[in-house]
Amino acid sequence: MSIGTTIKRLRREKNMTQEDLAGYLGITSRAVSQWECDRTAPDISWLPVLASVFDVSADVLLEIEGGRRASDINAFLSEYDRLSHEGKQKEKFVLTEGMYKKYPNDFRVMEKYLFELFNDPNYPEEPFGEEIHKEELYKLCGEILDKCTIQKIRYSAMEVMSVLYLNDGMTKKAEEICTELPESYFDTANECLEQVYIRSDKEKYEACIKKNIRICAEFLVNKLRNFGTFVAKTGDDKISAYRKCLALIELMNEDGDYGFSHHHYGHISCLLAKLFYQNKDWENAALFLEQGLAHSKKYDELPEKVRHTSLLMCGDTEDLGDVYNTSPLSLLSYEISEIEKDADMKAAFGDILNSYRA
Repeated sequence: MSIGTTIKRLRREKNMTQEDLAGYLGITSRAVSQWECDRTAPDISWLPVLASVFDVSADVLLEIEGGRRASDINAFLSEYDRLSHEGKQKEKFVLTEGMYKKYPNDFRVMEKYLFELFNDPNYPEEPFGEEIHKEELYKLCGEILDKCTIQKIRYSAMEVMSVLYLNDGMTKKAEEICTELPESYFDTANECLEQVYIRSDKEKYEACIKKNIRICAEFLVNKLRNFGTFVAKTGDDKISAYRKCLALIELMNEDGDYGFSHHHYGHISCLLAKLFYQNKDWENAALFLEQGLAHSKKYDELPEKVRHTSLLMCGDTEDLGDVYNTSPLSLLSYEISEIEKDADMKAAFGDILNSYRA
């Protein structure tokens, strides 16, 4: 890539016109245009000045670091995913913070830094990261929405911005920015691909619809669980909503190949165990606790890739290496620790807990 092409790219990344750059340098816009068209090239004495204007090293202008930059960022994204999967939140925060300092103008890095500030693991209780880093988050979101053309990253900024507005009491602005996101599942890439493949490639269509069925089922399980947790008013209503979650998982996985749904089944069963214990229904409390811990253990023991055999998803493969965890604990250890927060429940079901503790 020529230096003129690099100058043009960096100028656009900074959202600058040729006239803006010329003004910074004290030259004519025609001179800038000549550089960018490769009709002339800047004298080597201009490199430090251009590097300062674009906030990059002179090596970047000469594309010496181009390959190294791409390699660095790809390696960072892979490591970021690994740490996310292992629940190493603080290590991930430090990694991302360092990468952002090194490549502050890369939108892929900026998106990850946005998430890390918003969910800063150093502030697990109020005020959370979204409050502590509010001003910087506003700045990052604004920069992404002003300059980034990658739609997925723009959506991330919109979601964060909506929460920032809500925290600041600007509910109307939060609603407005949410309306710029796709309206429903039917506006997603997966759904559009399904419509393409049904007319062009039956084999790809079969794989796509099975994947979409799995995703939709998991989406509905999450919605039912959230209904039980945040909407249901009584303990009985919560129990009913959670049981519907389990029934849906069983319906979708008649072969018992639950895959990631072992996670949902285990967690929701433990929630039911707590509710039945509160109702003094010791028999159901013990039954669902045993069930919850068993599925949690099965989830922890899953291979990284799970191939489904049940009718609606037969052949679909889940990659559990893509799953992001919020805790380095195994699911089984987490569920046991949550049950043991209730000293009475811990004492009542010590035998069950101990049988899974190893």
